[in-house]
Amino acid sequence: MTADSAAIFHSASSSTMNTQNIYLGIDSGNGRLKALSSNSRTVRIPSLLYFPHSEIEPGELDNESSHIVYAGGSRSDLWGKQWLVGKEAYKFAPDTHISTADDKEAKASYCLELLLGVAAHLVSSEKATLTVALSIHDKQAFKDEVTTKLEGTHRVTLNGCECALTIKVKSIVDEGVGAYYYQLLTGKVQKRQTALYIDMGHGTIITSVFGSGELKYRKAYPLGVSNLYGAIANNLQMRKALKGIPGNPELIKQGIERGDFTYGNNQKLSFNFADIYKAELKPWVADSLVKVLASLSQWQNEASHLFCIGGGVHLPGIKSFLEKQAFECLGDSEWLNARGLLKISQRSK
Repeated sequence: MTADSAAIFHSASSSTMNTQNIYLGIDSGNGRLKALSSNSRTVRIPSLLYFPHSEIEPGELDNESSHIVYAGGSRSDLWGKQWLVGKEAYKFAPDTHISTADDKEAKASYCLELLLGVAAHLVSSEKATLTVALSIHDKQAFKDEVTTKLEGTHRVTLNGCECALTIKVKSIVDEGVGAYYYQLLTGKVQKRQTALYIDMGHGTIITSVFGSGELKYRKAYPLGVSNLYGAIANNLQMRKALKGIPGNPELIKQGIERGDFTYGNNQKLSFNFADIYKAELKPWVADSLVKVLASLSQWQNEASHLFCIGGGVHLPGIKSFLEKQAFECLGDSEWLNARGLLKISQRSK
């Protein structure tokens, strides 16, 4: 950072401009970041990053993309750097972007870069303070690192708007705690009861057992929905349709989430892969959900509630399978963690 930029940063940080105070709950998923804020904003953005080698002008961005420039602040390792978060990262670098699903430490290593991608859709002032509660896949291993990387004041440009942003970490919890906390608040679960959760995420399936207001058991399996996308991508019929090339998991995910099972965005080249999905769903369920359920037999009879949450719940065919196993697939499943985390960020203690 140059002397001029240091002076600008100091001036902005110490000015008397009004500060926008925002409380924020972030569910740091491998597939998407899901965030809810006290200023009534909802952010759902792919957990993808791209650091360009030269200055770029991304143009108009949609609500699943962010462009960040770090001018100065607490993270000296980021001074002068810029990056893209979300869909635009994939568009700029479909083969070389960073996905948190591909690196177990990426959520911690790039926690600020990802959070600023979320903040770009929340902050509307030149000076703001974010009080954050977020989930991570291993609180014991990464809590200190994440707190150190996030906290401080950061002089940034968020989607073209300059801002002096101060981040305060209210709480870092294991994935699933936010959902349980929210259900305690709403009376869906009582503290004296035992509740078992299966969280079907992009990279992992996480099982959690809560009782007496505390986490009693937790285990993460690397068997998430991305494995299904990978199987579809390498399916023989998919490769034939693409003339010997495996499918693109991002395009597969888009087709499934839209519900039309259309591969690609070009009308002349796109095709329907519903039959391929059906062919790969059963073996994926056998290799993932069936194994996870078998490992939970000791808890299933003890638990008063069996819940399934996460984006994977909405895969066609999954809800009916889980309901046959006595699980309740919660309607707001993808957002429950973020809802609870927002409430945690707003706690007085």
